[in-house]
Amino acid sequence: MDRRRFLQSLAIIAAGPIIPLSGRTNESCLGPLRPDPNKILNLPEGFSYRVVSRAGDLMADGLVVSHAHDGMAAFAGDDGRVILVCNHELEAWRT
Repeated sequence: MDRRRFLQSLAIIAAGPIIPLSGRTNESCLGPLRPDPNKILNLPEGFSYRVVSRAGDLMADGLVVSHAHDGMAAFAGDDGRVILVCNHELEAWRT
């Protein structure tokens, strides 16, 4: 385990007791989660999601979508395009 993962684990463990129990259930003020027929993401009634890329897909710039991304941001591009910037852990690709 590298230093970054160790610190992330500590942060999760430390935050555990202060996370309200209501946030840990499938129920919220938005209603119960509906089962996703695609088994990707269960959401409350009226919500939706869209898959923008999958690990291993070829991107428009010729690079491959990483399977270890851990953060991203979207920016408006030219001609209605969206520029999606993904941070990823390259070490995960090493064997």
